[in-house]
Formats: sequence, structure tokens, C-alpha cells
Amino acid sequence: LDHDVRIFADAYLPTDPACIPTGEVRPVHGAMDLRGPVPLYRGIADGDGGNGYDHNYVIRDDPGLVDARGLKRAAWVRSPRTGIELNVLTTEPGIQICGANHLDGTCRGHGGRVYATQAGLCLETQKFPDSVNHAHFPSAIVRPDTEYTSTTVYAFSASAASTE
Repeated sequence: LDHDVRIFADAYLPTDPACIPTGEVRPVHGAMDLRGPVPLYRGIADGDGGNGYDHNYVIRDDPGLVDARGLKRAAWVRSPRTGIELNVLTTEPGIQICGANHLDGTCRGHGGRVYATQAGLCLETQKFPDSVNHAHFPSAIVRPDTEYTSTTVYAFSASAASTE
């Protein structure tokens, strides 16, 4: 939770109580505005739905965020403690940010470590969830005899750690 995060998106998809997108594309605001960089913990309790992040963000369609390979910059995460950075680039229109909201402490990992709520972070590039039920979402349908390709790069680097 002590990581800084930046999502290159000006809108996200609100969800119903079952975490299914409602069909609305809403401009980011308040805790849902991760254009930062902002500390991830900042909006956990105040995110749309009140139980942390589990939302699809609409990656900004900005030529300045596209590299020579045609990949859009989607997200950036940095640990101030270690200086380790992650850059996510993709050809997909959306990125799901999920903060392990449903972990309850009963799951144990390596060395018996207990994984509680918000113990992890997933950044999943994708088409918009439930797009088959929302005609204004980018299509996720792949027809027979049609090739589907998608590229996502998770690029790690390290810089100086914070001395705070």
C-alpha cells in the first residue's frame, strides 16, 4: 500500500455490487483519480464502492503516450522504499487495477505469510469487462478464423530509494 501509482486514464468504469461494470464511463475524480502519481493507500477506503480498487480504467488515447512499437503507456508503480519501478505498456484499451480487496487473512503464502485485504496489487490490461452487454464499449468478440493479438509489457527498473 505504500507504493506510488499512476494510471494513464481520464475515465473508469463504475461497477455494481457484484463488480460488474454498469455501462457508465465516468471521469476520474477523488479517490478514483490515479493520474498522480499518488500513494496507493490514499484512496483505498474512499474508492468507488468503498472497498478499495477493483475497476477497469479507460487508458488515455494520447499519441504522446505511445512508443515506437505502438504500445500505450497504461500504468506506473514505484516503491519509495526500494526504488523499484514498474511501467505497463499495452495495445489494450483498458487496465483493471485490483487491490486484493477480497483477501481475508485465511490465505497463506510463501513461508506461511498471511495475505490480508489489500496485500497485493494486480494491473491487468484487457478489453472492458462485460463489453458484450454494452455496445459503446470496445468489442471483445473474436470471430472464427480471425486472428487476435494483444501485447502487454511489464517493464521493471530501479532508481534511488527515498531517504525519508
